[in-house]
Amino acid sequence: MELENDMDIKLNQESDLTRDFETGAIQAAIVDKSQLPAEDFLFTEPLYIMHGKILVKENSSFDNINQLADVRIAVEEGEEDVAERIEELYGAKGVSVVFAKDFQQSLDMLENDRVAAVAGDETKLSYLINQQRSNRYYKFLKYSFSRKEICVALNKDN
Repeated sequence: MELENDMDIKLNQESDLTRDFETGAIQAAIVDKSQLPAEDFLFTEPLYIMHGKILVKENSSFDNINQLADVRIAVEEGEEDVAERIEELYGAKGVSVVFAKDFQQSLDMLENDRVAAVAGDETKLSYLINQQRSNRYYKFLKYSFSRKEICVALNKDN
């Protein structure tokens, strides 16, 4: 898509969004719609839906996330929202979260049976698995543990 105005792209921390909008450092942001208060911002229709999914080995006995009980799930450091959601939904069933420094460590933990699964954003996990080009095979369990609408946000003043 061709725009008439030049755009500068800036990576931003979620915690800085409101301040950067207030100071005029940014005019728009691609965000999870729930990150910013609806009374202060306008949102486009979702660009895409981000689904939180559980990844297991292809030969796993689990087929859907409701079967999870008494297992450990790897979550990448920095994905605290994923860990909190897993514990909220499945903690009572004996599911616990183990943090990994990165995606590769998560997969290594899965391969070495230190965890039964890896949790995260389906698109990100799929991309990273495809980049590996290994002979290891995985599957996503049926159903999502979270759903986020990713939109462009603007100040209502704009």
